[in-house]
Amino acid sequence: MPDGRPWPKFSIVTPNYNFEKFLEITIRSVLLQGYPNLEYIVIDGGSTDGSVAIIRKYEKWLAHWISERDSGAADASNKGFRKATGELLAWLGSDDVYTPGALGVAASELRARPDCSVINGDFCPLDADRRVLKFVPTGQITLGRMLRYWVPCFMPPTPAIFFRRKLIDEFGGFTEGLVRTNDYDFWLRIIQKYSFHYVPHLFTETCVHPASMGGQGYSAYEAEASVVGRFYRGSPWHKHFWQLWMEESYHLTKRLGSSCFSAAWDAEVAGRNLRCWGWLLLAVVISPRYAFRAGALGVALRSLIGETRTKKLKQWLGRT
Repeated sequence: MPDGRPWPKFSIVTPNYNFEKFLEITIRSVLLQGYPNLEYIVIDGGSTDGSVAIIRKYEKWLAHWISERDSGAADASNKGFRKATGELLAWLGSDDVYTPGALGVAASELRARPDCSVINGDFCPLDADRRVLKFVPTGQITLGRMLRYWVPCFMPPTPAIFFRRKLIDEFGGFTEGLVRTNDYDFWLRIIQKYSFHYVPHLFTETCVHPASMGGQGYSAYEAEASVVGRFYRGSPWHKHFWQLWMEESYHLTKRLGSSCFSAAWDAEVAGRNLRCWGWLLLAVVISPRYAFRAGALGVALRSLIGETRTKKLKQWLGRT
């Protein structure tokens, strides 16, 4: 390290299943880090594409690899964590890549903060052709933020998180009973006891494509995340319980009101005025704030007096 001390051993775990298209660039991004004390573990779930051939190509630089059937990504990840012997650990998906020097920065940050057990940084989402979609700094991860599953970016960016081995020893790894939020549950367990330290550095690039978790959209996470989030919300006597309950209720009614408003809009376009008014009334009853912000009055006027007269009325109101 810059201060003359030896670099701590860093164990990186990559689970893979049929991601031949992305796997090689992931492996190379780890091996080309130039980190002097690296332990890289790849756990393949019995891929039927060319993944195993790619792993064999780099096997002499891997500390351990295996290809066998498993019960999912969490099972594969935990197999890797159990094999890991490093002081520091991280998880990298087989469609993610580390930016140059990422492990050195992470190790230096954790070594400089002996009282810190887990750090998070930034990641950049890319499309399947590796073009930047939208970069948003991750920022500080808190329990309150993680429990608000209805807010964008509630999920910690696992490929850009680095932590000490003791967290695996204490919390056991990803939750194997969950399909999409096994890492989310793991971080929620950890943040009950340990604080995340945010490092404003771009550590990873994450590929978003139809086969990836991120590429399946937010709705794919929501059902599972809502159950997990409510579990960690605590009892009604917890100081944040009712605030979170009210925010969640507003989110759910807003979404339902939005569906009703969309149905009213479609009915108005189709000239089915009675049905339009029925959906509008339902939208206003369910979520009046959203309905009026979305333009319920305008839709009601158009269904009542027509598009042309509505425009004339707006013009007249504007002049007065």
